[in-house]
Amino acid sequence: MESSGFAVEHWNDLSDQAASTMQMFLTLPPNPLGLHAFVPDFAEKAQNLTVARTDGRLRAIQAVAHAITH
Repeated sequence: MESSGFAVEHWNDLSDQAASTMQMFLTLPPNPLGLHAFVPDFAEKAQNLTVARTDGRLRAIQAVAHAITH
């Protein structure tokens, strides 16, 4: 981000929370109103994200940054 002209004010690794949230979504019973209504193949994508997070290939990072103006 910094090499793209942003100054990072806050950096938060939310990987563990993201993994537990995805696991919760995968265990819920089917509901007509949910993310699957907006995201094609949501269950498959959520499972892929969960596996990638579990084996360390994926991290969920939250950053607060501002553009550096010259």
